[in-house]
Amino acid sequence: MTKKKMTFLAVTAVVVIGISGGAVYAYNYQQEQTRQEQEKIEQGKKEVAEKAERIRVEEARAEIEKQLDTIEQNMIALYANEDMKMPADGLTKDKIDAVQKELEAFKETYGADPNASKEQAARFESLEKEFQYIQAMFEIVGTYGSLYPEGQLAVPGVDANHLLTKMKTSLEALKTSKQDFYSQYMGKVDEAQNALAGQLAVREAVFMIYDKETGAMVDGVTREQYRDVLEAVNSLPENTLKAELLGYLPTVDQTLTAQEEAAQKATRESLQRKQASGNSTSSDTSGSSGRASSGYTESDVYSGSENSESGGSGSYSNGENNSYNNESSSGGDSSGGQTGSDNSTGGEEEYGRWEGTITGSGDIKGGGTWESFTW
Repeated sequence: MTKKKMTFLAVTAVVVIGISGGAVYAYNYQQEQTRQEQEKIEQGKKEVAEKAERIRVEEARAEIEKQLDTIEQNMIALYANEDMKMPADGLTKDKIDAVQKELEAFKETYGADPNASKEQAARFESLEKEFQYIQAMFEIVGTYGSLYPEGQLAVPGVDANHLLTKMKTSLEALKTSKQDFYSQYMGKVDEAQNALAGQLAVREAVFMIYDKETGAMVDGVTREQYRDVLEAVNSLPENTLKAELLGYLPTVDQTLTAQEEAAQKATRESLQRKQASGNSTSSDTSGSSGRASSGYTESDVYSGSENSESGGSGSYSNGENNSYNNESSSGGDSSGGQTGSDNSTGGEEEYGRWEGTITGSGDIKGGGTWESFTW
């Protein structure tokens, strides 16, 4: 091969190699350009998608926030003020239930929603807890209202004690979060417990004069004790305890009345026996000397009245027409009329017959103590 030919071949090879390299470079460059353009397109699409997602999330969170705002406003309406320290006056169960349904619906719709922010999740938990507070306060207010329907403790005994214990337990859970409510109603509970203790004390007083097991009055009860207990029972509010206790007291009253009547009867009979004994002694004494000096006989009849405290006047007459006016006995003046004749025959004496109402005490025909009775 000649030198000239070899040079031509070398040049040709260089050209071929250069052309091939240029073609490869051009291809690679084109591919890179295409890739970069594709990336830009994809990046654009990604940015559009991300923006759309951000908008969607923002809109979703805005809706969640709107729902939370509504629930919070409805929650605040359950309280007296926006500070949510005390429940509203006239709060009803229907209003409580309405807010509870809103919370349940929100939790079902947004509870697992990934679009909700952490702040929104925390806010919802706070509203749920606040709802628990208002529920507890509503129950406490209702319980207290059942104890004091008309301003007086109306639920007696074990039932009231159970309710008050329940109220205290509920209040302890609000001690930190609802301090104003806690202080106010804990004071009311203490007041109610004191009132309940007073009612139970009256109940015990009743059972000191009335035996519930036997259904009879306790021995040794006096009328004064009965009146004190009756007054205490009447001071109770109108509730089932008062009605129960008033049902026991008539038995005590009736028993005392029977005892009093029996005692009065025994007193009258005792006085009558004493009077009869006094008449016998008086008749024996006057039989020998009294009749001669007094001007009346064993057959004299006395009728009228005598009052030893105020005094009085009387007249006596006998078969011999002797009369005595304003005759004074040792206890006072006698007032009445006495008529009769001496009917003693054969040494037998007919003793005087007495008629009238005796009031007071005094000596008549030799002595005797007189009370108010007729014989």
